[in-house]
Order: sequence, then C-alpha cells, then structure tokens
Amino acid sequence: QCHETALLESARHGLSDIPGFKEHGTVPGKAAVLSFSIDGAHPHDLASILDAEGIAIRTGHHCCQPLMGKLGVEATARASFAFYNTLEETERLVKATHKAVTLQDKLWNAMASGVLFLIPWAPSVCLDFGIQFEHSGGQSAPTLGFSLD
Repeated sequence: QCHETALLESARHGLSDIPGFKEHGTVPGKAAVLSFSIDGAHPHDLASILDAEGIAIRTGHHCCQPLMGKLGVEATARASFAFYNTLEETERLVKATHKAVTLQDKLWNAMASGVLFLIPWAPSVCLDFGIQFEHSGGQSAPTLGFSLD
C-alpha cells in the first residue's frame, strides 16, 4: 500500500499546479484513487486526449451521481494506482494532463476569437473547422461546423 500511496502523492503533487485543478475526496488514509476536475476541461474530453497519449483514466459519475449532484459536480476524472503501476507512468499521466489542458486552452482561445483554421486529416484530406457564435437568450455560445474537402 505504501507504493500506491507514493504514486498517488506524486500525481497529486504534479497535477496540483494546473490552474483550476481540484481533487475530490481527500480523506487521510484513502485508497490510491485520484478523482479530480479541472476548470474548463470536461473530464470526457480530458480522457480522450489522454487516451491518445496511451493513458487510461475513468470519467463520469463513478456510481455516485446523487452525491455529485449535491456537490454540483457534473463529472470527474479518476486515476487509480495499484502495485503494478510505476512512478514513470504517474509522471506520464501528469505530463499528458498538462499537455491536454494546454491544448484545450488553445482550442478555446481560438474558438473565442472566431478564428477559422485547418486541421490536417489525411495527406489528401483537410478538415475545415469553423466557429461561429449564436446568440440565444442573451448568452453567446460557440457552435462548431465541420466539412471535409
């Protein structure tokens, strides 16, 4: 259990400097499970980006939807550590999470500025990614448009 706790502490320390990082469930002596959220980063988006880096985490309500509703938490990301995990894997989780948050920030900033840009999709195919803002009920919400050329 000491090994798993060390991995949990390493991940907690590495992720805690991300702006908007919040750990959910911090009782002393808890299992080596890190449930967290990051302001502006939906856990499912975060998991998709981490998956592309070869890192698997769980996301969602984790069978405690009433509690999450009471706490005002839509969903969390969850990393679990066991005897077979290594410090290197924990470091990869931290590095990839930082990368994911940076990527989401860049995407959001591009969306907020109304920038139109191209994302390479395949050698002969490009994904045209356009953003426009729709006004509804006094609020502005981005809508995404995709087309393959």
